[in-house]
Amino acid sequence: MVDGLSRIEIAGHLGLSANTVRTHTQNLLSKLSLHSALEAITVAMRSGMRPYLWSLRVIQATLGLCGPFAWQTVINRFSGGPGTVALNGALGLDRVLYDSTIVTGYAADDLTPVATKEGLDVVHVRSLTPRFAPRDDVAALRDLTAVLAEGKFDVVHTHDGAIGRIAAAHAATPRIVHTWHGLPFHGFQSWPRRQMYLRLERLAARHTDAFLAIGSETVRTALAYRLADAQRIRLSWPAVDTRAFTGGSRSAALALLNLPANARVVGAIGRLTFQKGPDVFVRALARLPDDVHGVWIGTGPSQNEMDRLTRRLGVGGRMHWLGHREDVPALLPALNALAMPSRWEGVPCALIEAITARVPPGRHLGPLQPRPGPPGRNRPPRPPGRPQGPRRRPLGPPHRPRPGPPPRHPAPATASAPSTPRNSSPASSTRSTGAPPAARSDRSWL
Repeated sequence: MVDGLSRIEIAGHLGLSANTVRTHTQNLLSKLSLHSALEAITVAMRSGMRPYLWSLRVIQATLGLCGPFAWQTVINRFSGGPGTVALNGALGLDRVLYDSTIVTGYAADDLTPVATKEGLDVVHVRSLTPRFAPRDDVAALRDLTAVLAEGKFDVVHTHDGAIGRIAAAHAATPRIVHTWHGLPFHGFQSWPRRQMYLRLERLAARHTDAFLAIGSETVRTALAYRLADAQRIRLSWPAVDTRAFTGGSRSAALALLNLPANARVVGAIGRLTFQKGPDVFVRALARLPDDVHGVWIGTGPSQNEMDRLTRRLGVGGRMHWLGHREDVPALLPALNALAMPSRWEGVPCALIEAITARVPPGRHLGPLQPRPGPPGRNRPPRPPGRPQGPRRRPLGPPHRPRPGPPPRHPAPATASAPSTPRNSSPASSTRSTGAPPAARSDRSWL
């Protein structure tokens, strides 16, 4: 389970049936007093297992890599959850076998000082940016291709976007690995932008030898859109150092927040952006009792907008915007529940950290991302600030539902109901009398 194997794959390795594996999994969760496989994986990580690093070693064996080789990690924004996963993945590799280098763009709050302190080489490419900008992306592709060609790396491991993989292909890198923290297209984008990201992802997937997908939902979406075959995708979980999130004190955490000892606290961790849903969090807090406090850890471009929304809703006394904090492990025990109001999300590192700190998660206070379907079929909802407008029904005949199959067990006929002629069909009987049709002896409608 920690290795990311499905129930059928576990059954194949152990020589059991899938139902037997399900029974043993349910018994294991019951004995450990756990409610989901993710909680079980967190317990395993707390005990020393590292599923993300194990997945990297499995990919190394799958690609036929042996002996010392140069490993380069490419990430556009070396911060937040993806940056933490990239850093922990690079630090977890054997320094004797792996010569690791991190290539990233410039950011004010990135993890470059931490990586440098740990002895990792960090190369900055100024044109590499996380947002979509055609002019910058062309320059980033040119600069990144030059860096990769000069370094002569054996493996390039990218973490976001398609530019890194395309540049690695242009630089003739022998092996290309990519981690999907979440797919770049989602139901909250306009149809043209979504199609553009989908086509770029399919183009980059042609040059990718193996994928690490964070979370089972990412795997299902990638398979639904046919981005890669199942043999190249490996299910994994975020590389989170859980040792710092054990043994915290709730009373000490409440003292750090200047809250009373009996306060009820709901918190969230993430950047203040439209994706993370801080507006959903504040609106939900306004509907809770007055003794419930809200805590948000993180900063972002929506800070001023959230301050105005907090004042307008009248929850300024119990909504606490903490900004960027380095003492997150010490603050988590103060929460009675962790909210995840993101509009679209993979498996955030905060979820693993909260379960490790024994904080129960509350999932998706905000609208959910539409289910994956054929490309272009899901209609994205409008972002806040854009009026929906009245819905107009198209002109034409009204929609008539298709008749379904007749009931399997028809109701007994009453004395007042007319009998159905032997030579009449059940459909004509239904139209004339309104009674359910009689069951056909040949049951061909089944």
